[in-house]
Amino acid sequence: MIQIGIPEILLISIIAILFIKPNNLVSFIQGITKFFLRFKANVENIKEEAEKTLNIEELKQDVFNEQKMKSFDNDRKN
Repeated sequence: MIQIGIPEILLISIIAILFIKPNNLVSFIQGITKFFLRFKANVENIKEEAEKTLNIEELKQDVFNEQKMKSFDNDRKN
């Protein structure tokens, strides 16, 4: 998932201090926070929809079963 570390926070802070007026700084930080929270929620929704659409769990189970069958066949031949 998206992770913001110390270097990114420092970079955003420096840019904010240089280009944003002090009286607008609080609203800027609130806006950035809301943006990232919405972005994170949207990414999660897209991920969930993709998993539902592609039936990821069923595909994983099919691959697992196929590997077990191959292993079983190899053991039987030996």
